[in-house]
Amino acid sequence: SKPLFGFFLLELNQLEEHCFVGYGFRVSPVYVTSLLAIIFNAFVLMVFCLHKKACTVTEIYLSNLAGTHLVLMCCWPFLIDGTGSDDWPFGESLCKLVTAGVRMHFFCNIYFLVLASLDCYVALVHPLFHELMSRPFNAKLGCLFVWTFGLVFAFPIFIYSKGERQRGRKRKTEGKRDSEKGEKISWITC
Repeated sequence: SKPLFGFFLLELNQLEEHCFVGYGFRVSPVYVTSLLAIIFNAFVLMVFCLHKKACTVTEIYLSNLAGTHLVLMCCWPFLIDGTGSDDWPFGESLCKLVTAGVRMHFFCNIYFLVLASLDCYVALVHPLFHELMSRPFNAKLGCLFVWTFGLVFAFPIFIYSKGERQRGRKRKTEGKRDSEKGEKISWITC
């Protein structure tokens, strides 16, 4: 039997043995993981947003990291279901949105970690300079900068991605020209 999900190598008979609840309802580990991650990341964001005191720089970076993970976990079930089947069942606009959300997560997650690392570096190596630079306003400005560029770098997916038929199946592809042969090659994203 072939794998059911693209990222998890679960075979259909393994899934049937462990994941059926009853009445034909199937619970997949991807859905459980996504649901728990959405709940816990939303809880982290609620703790930071409903905090009585002003957030510190570290809390600002951690809350934005939780926001990027929330974006990924909202896209994850669609991505797994779409790559596991022969056809993307959710429509081209959702395919573009999911792919853009995943790429935005990757970009923003990396640069929020860079901002947090730079804050730690400045605090340890240049402690006097840290008091001038490590202010919540500067951290919020840096986070706004990262979110903006995350959207900007995910925006070409909406422009250049298109749905096209391959071997009788409708798939969303991103096109690229092979420089040596001059022919168009495609890789499937949804």
